[in-house]
Amino acid sequence: KQKTAYEIGVRLVGSEMCIRDSVNSVRSWLRPLHPPRGKYSAVKTSASRSGRRPLRYRRGVTTPTSLTVPPVHVRRARWAVAALFLLNGAGVSSMVPRFPLIKENLELTNTFFGLAIAVGPIGGLIAGLWTARLIRRVGSARVALAAQALQVVLFTFVLNAPVPIAFALGIFLLSCTDVYADIAMNAHGLRVQTLYGRSINNTFHAFWSVGGVIGGSIGAIFAGINLPLPWHAAIMATILLSVNVIVRPHMLKGHDHEVVEETPGKVRIPRNMLWHIVALGLVAAFAASIEDSGSTLSLIHI
Repeated sequence: KQKTAYEIGVRLVGSEMCIRDSVNSVRSWLRPLHPPRGKYSAVKTSASRSGRRPLRYRRGVTTPTSLTVPPVHVRRARWAVAALFLLNGAGVSSMVPRFPLIKENLELTNTFFGLAIAVGPIGGLIAGLWTARLIRRVGSARVALAAQALQVVLFTFVLNAPVPIAFALGIFLLSCTDVYADIAMNAHGLRVQTLYGRSINNTFHAFWSVGGVIGGSIGAIFAGINLPLPWHAAIMATILLSVNVIVRPHMLKGHDHEVVEETPGKVRIPRNMLWHIVALGLVAAFAASIEDSGSTLSLIHI
């Protein structure tokens, strides 16, 4: 069964939705002021009544389009999710510039330090197996907020680890909670995007990048002034937990609604697509290794 254009459109996410929204926006400006002959109906939106934009004519459309302003609680939820993305990027990145001092205090060898960092992705893979079930049970908002708070606690534990094994265990658990936070934040962001009616998911990831820059800058400043690790942990934990408490009331209420599609039973991956999937996975793995080596292992030479 072939999907209609509408059915395909509502499933677009990320950059694909941005492209779709941009094309629709340009087309709306290029339409004539007077309706052409044919099966067209005039759509008079709230913006056209105020004189900001001319009347728009679309085939068979009788309701306002994306110019409709989302409700206040949806707009607040958008900035709440953006704040969580910013916190997620700032917390871990502020810890990275302190790795040389942690390595020196615990007298870690290069081998042990590398292995301790390597156990993090293993924890993420294990924790990711149960993330979807947890979100279905308690909702993406609760999972994201709780994971962020627990991540701050583990972030403090890693900075103040008393022994090498505690440091490795902290990295492992921190990666586990990071997976819960990442998936729950994205799930809640897509829920907010659905209520918005247009693509806003890319802005969340932009806030994560901004948070990474802010957190890395704070960590570098603390390292430059030789701020003790307990003070670093206390300052960052206070900021991150305060923002977590502030955005909590503005998250969307209730459970997430799943999109259930009819499938003809068990579906097998075509052989010609299998190699493409394997190649894409290898590209992602190599990209992650480059990012990890650049942000962690290079610090042992500072």
